[in-house]
Amino acid sequence: MFRDSERDLFSATAVCRYWRRTLIFTPNLWNNIICSKQANGQVTAPRVRAYFERSGSVPVRVQIHARASRVLSSYTERISRLEIFLDHSSDLVEIAEYLSKPAPLLETIILRARNWGQHTLVLPSRFFDTFLSSARTLSLHGVTLSPGPRKLSQLTRFTLETFVISVTSAILLDTLEQMPLLQVFEAKFDRADLQDPFPRDRVVTLPHLEEITITTNEHCLAPLASPILPGLRLPSARRVTMESIRAYGVPPTPILPLSFEERLPGLSATPYALVVLDKNIIAIQFCGLCESKLTLCINSFVHCAFTQVTFGGTPFGSVRRLHVCFRGSAVDSIFFIKILRVMKGLEWLEMEWNTVWPLTCWIREGKQAEICPALITLTVADVDLDEAKRCVGDLEQVRERAGVPIARVEVTSGIVIR
Repeated sequence: MFRDSERDLFSATAVCRYWRRTLIFTPNLWNNIICSKQANGQVTAPRVRAYFERSGSVPVRVQIHARASRVLSSYTERISRLEIFLDHSSDLVEIAEYLSKPAPLLETIILRARNWGQHTLVLPSRFFDTFLSSARTLSLHGVTLSPGPRKLSQLTRFTLETFVISVTSAILLDTLEQMPLLQVFEAKFDRADLQDPFPRDRVVTLPHLEEITITTNEHCLAPLASPILPGLRLPSARRVTMESIRAYGVPPTPILPLSFEERLPGLSATPYALVVLDKNIIAIQFCGLCESKLTLCINSFVHCAFTQVTFGGTPFGSVRRLHVCFRGSAVDSIFFIKILRVMKGLEWLEMEWNTVWPLTCWIREGKQAEICPALITLTVADVDLDEAKRCVGDLEQVRERAGVPIARVEVTSGIVIR
């Protein structure tokens, strides 16, 4: 029922009178209750009560199955951290019934459905009325939200891991709107095919949100970003991460259909970008003042789809310095040229790894004056030094004929490591 350490703690109280008195009257030894995920309330009740009694007035952390939650109903005012395991929707009804009292010390609550699949458990709204009113951190894994008002005004961190088809964008926006102090939001969806119509005139402002991470396990990034992110205005955001795992192609839609000046002003003037073009991943990171960072990660086996992606709304135009790593196939070069065409203010470009083919593609592009017209410095690091020098020389000539010469050029052997 309990972990070995807890069994040993109870066993130790039977060694002798001195040990028993010392252990029982040391509250900090009894403030961490970890029950078996299968334990029921009838079995765990005596020991849970013993822990609460022996912990005195010390805040208690609890890990327990929902079926034993009734044991906690008399001690909610003492709980500081609570992790609950669930198997069925009836478990949610049970915790909503027995954990309905105020929990003034509760900082963190984690609800974790075991073996959850497409039948994600839905958390009743009444669970939020009193028990969660003072919580700072809420994590839902395999548990989703029902519509309706919730008392979440104190939350600063919210984690949601669920099937995206089980929660509509409207419910998610409603939930976030009720978290005015939210600083960190992490969402992981196993499906990215949100079908519900997105309310285009709906904008939720989260003034204190500093970090947002959205991850999907299937399909592509655009369907994930499109229904959720356009509805958010994040004036304080310093780190925005969108990641798609096991993506099999990207349709011809914007990677990030946002107006950065209006929705993400903290990321609208990022002067530095890092782009990694890899065989299995394309990542774009914008790093600026106050460590602002925008990361787009897409794992894909069909890189050709990236050639159709448009960049309306992304802050490439404000980038002054770009560091790009080529670790993938030749198709990546097309994506790279597409990025360069919108970087009108780029002044410093660093290229490394497999640079010969990207440089060749750049040389062959027409209208050179439209590709990074403000470029001053070019640094290239490649193992094939001779070929890299030849390509850079050809590029210099093409740029000079187009009236956009590069003032400083450096070609080195090897890989630049940062």
